[in-house]
Amino acid sequence: MTSTVTRRLLLAVRAAAFERRVLRADPRWANFIIWGAGRDGKQFLAALSPAARRRVTALADIDPRK
Repeated sequence: MTSTVTRRLLLAVRAAAFERRVLRADPRWANFIIWGAGRDGKQFLAALSPAARRRVTALADIDPRK
């Protein structure tokens, strides 16, 4: 049996896990950079809580068009 999980749900679960396991667990993560300034990076940023979004200092990417 397989299940279909939407991209949006996976992103919400990943963002929540990141906040719980990384941001709340380690005070060294007062600020952080999201790698990927394209669709995935922007969607990850949007999926974070408002408090976590305020801690993002930049979105980084190797593609200069982003």
